[in-house]
Amino acid sequence: MSSSNTSTTQHVRAVGGATWIFQTTSSTSPHSLQIACDPVLCPKNHSQDYGLFKSTRLQDPVLSGDQDLEQVDVWLLTHGHEDHLDQLGLEKIVRGKNNSIIVAHPSVEKLLKNVLNQTNMETVFGNDRKVYWMEPQQDLIIEDLEHFSVKIHSVNAIHAKSKKVGAAIGNGNGYIVQVKEKNSDARLSKFYVTGDSVFTECNIQEDLQALTSDTFDFIITNGGEASVEKTKLIGGLAKFLVGNITNSSHEIIELHRKLMPKKTLIVHHGTFSHYVETYTADSFKEHSGIHVVFPGETKCQLVV
Repeated sequence: MSSSNTSTTQHVRAVGGATWIFQTTSSTSPHSLQIACDPVLCPKNHSQDYGLFKSTRLQDPVLSGDQDLEQVDVWLLTHGHEDHLDQLGLEKIVRGKNNSIIVAHPSVEKLLKNVLNQTNMETVFGNDRKVYWMEPQQDLIIEDLEHFSVKIHSVNAIHAKSKKVGAAIGNGNGYIVQVKEKNSDARLSKFYVTGDSVFTECNIQEDLQALTSDTFDFIITNGGEASVEKTKLIGGLAKFLVGNITNSSHEIIELHRKLMPKKTLIVHHGTFSHYVETYTADSFKEHSGIHVVFPGETKCQLVV
């Protein structure tokens, strides 16, 4: 927890889809840290081809300027689907800080090769960047940052209502992230990034201890109730057999109730045509602590 003489301001800003940026600043330091996730920056009306179906972007990404996302210190890449990393997102990473750090699920490598047509995995993110490929249930401590220490624990992100079905869709990582200033025992922030997952008791069982042992300052969850319903010819049957492949509003409410974070922030909604469920600012008004974050919107939290 933060010490009594330190105040920490945390900002989470949505860019669109699963793309967001987190920034933390402390009253005892002029320095800040930026962590961002899954950059997908294709424009509105761009179509992505998933083989069994195509999905169209319904909203433009909302950036704060041409150089937005280019001062990111740590990139979290959750899994290898194009609505979580596209060509423009990759270019944004490469144009950014040359010492930024990449943390990625191994399936991202397949996306880079097969969809984004990258041939050299050693230099795909640039020559100077460290890349950490993490399977679920691994730990990483990043000490390369000048003023901050970041501890990351990867958890399962089950991309359907069961691990077996999720494997066919493409399971990935969620990330538990802890941030503190160097030379300090005071934690500035602890948060959980769900990735594309469906919250069920069974799906979190392997990671239950990690997800419930401490209180998160916030959870960033992918909503939208994404579905394979648009699969050609067999869409209805596919939806019946597979179900939703990201959290629905019901599952978000259950996640918030079970894990009891200070706040739950919802991204990954309304952006692509296979995100079935849409929200308004009042969609969760009866559930204190759950907030829908829209592209371009910033949620701010002061921790004393």
